[in-house]
Amino acid sequence: MKKKRRVRPNLAILFPSGRVTQPRTLETKKKNKFLHPLLQQMSLVEPGMRSYLQATLAEARHADVARTSWYVNGIILAVLALLVCSVLWWRYRGSPSPMERFRKAERHRQYILDRVQHFQAAKQSAHQALITGLPHWDNEFSAPLLLSAMRS
Repeated sequence: MKKKRRVRPNLAILFPSGRVTQPRTLETKKKNKFLHPLLQQMSLVEPGMRSYLQATLAEARHADVARTSWYVNGIILAVLALLVCSVLWWRYRGSPSPMERFRKAERHRQYILDRVQHFQAAKQSAHQALITGLPHWDNEFSAPLLLSAMRS
């Protein structure tokens, strides 16, 4: 079975300017499949104007993509910088400076030394005190005064 060859009409006779163009895509052919083949080949736009519009639209699309990518990259950079800053702030928010660390260590050392001196003084006074641990007084008449002073 032989395929039939499709005969195309000579459009140069019908349109002497020769500016008739073929459909650009398969979608156009599918969309216009019910039209007469002669009508499918005709176009209301000149080829030079079509290529100019296509080039202009391609440049506009490229500029739009470039602008959009700048915006997206800027937003991503800002989010990343905010994330890094927040992590660093969270990590070092309570860290004392070296001078504050030194002062704190000095206060702690001074507190330890004061407590050691206090316990040494208490041990020394307990060693020198009487065996019973009663307070020492010079005469027997000062004892009631000392007891009343201790109660108040």
